[in-house]
Amino acid sequence: SRDYLPGDSAERILEINHTLLNLGHDFAANCNKLTSLCGRILGAACALYNRIQDGMLFSAGEWNTPEDYNPIDKPEGHICYDVILRNSRDVFVVKNLPDTIYAVTDPNVARYSLRTYMGCQVVSASGSAGSICVVFQEDYEPSEEDKHILGIIASALAAEEEKLRAAEELNRRLSYEKLLSRLSVMAVQVKDLGSFFDKILEDMGKTLQVCRAYIFSYNNDNTITNIAEWCAPGVTPQIQNLQSLPVGIAPWWNDTLSKGDNISFPNSNDIPDEK
Repeated sequence: SRDYLPGDSAERILEINHTLLNLGHDFAANCNKLTSLCGRILGAACALYNRIQDGMLFSAGEWNTPEDYNPIDKPEGHICYDVILRNSRDVFVVKNLPDTIYAVTDPNVARYSLRTYMGCQVVSASGSAGSICVVFQEDYEPSEEDKHILGIIASALAAEEEKLRAAEELNRRLSYEKLLSRLSVMAVQVKDLGSFFDKILEDMGKTLQVCRAYIFSYNNDNTITNIAEWCAPGVTPQIQNLQSLPVGIAPWWNDTLSKGDNISFPNSNDIPDEK
């Protein structure tokens, strides 16, 4: 049975305002509150807020999901993933789901006898963050008010994403400042250079959350040598393979660093072949 009927606009607005005013500082809790609000006031079978996390589709917010629901899955084929990829903030509605391609590609359609899907992309300042959706086990024609409500909740989730990113950025900056402070103290207390290099690489590697950190030395015979290395757990050391390498093996890298410029490729696939 549906909790809200088309004439309940005032009650819906009151509940939306009440929920928005009572959101706390916990991102996960807020996502669940907004997802629950969405499912309840739209009278759905269940509601989900899905994000892409480590290459997987992850339900960051759930309401009324079945006990055997899988909150983490490969994204391809899921309706929610298609909504995330859409370059549109318009509400996406799919009716008669058993007769669509999603009956084959999205495992939840047949498993939970879904017939109608309504979803909206959640777009933060940095781009598409996820998608909020409600699903129905009966044929349902969403009203314009329903779509407007879904858009409001999508905007609220986008605001939560922005707050999360701001908090993560602040934490990163604080961790970098603490790292620099620790390195400064270590530098004035250094007794053994080899041990000092090992310690600063480990501290840097863990703080920056990288998998490998090196220090290379330029030699008088126009070669470079890896003199210190730190590897994250499970990463194979390479220091023995990086001894007395000719500078000419990587001329672009050498020229760029010799000028005092930094080299940064967030994605190694973006490194041009000649570099």
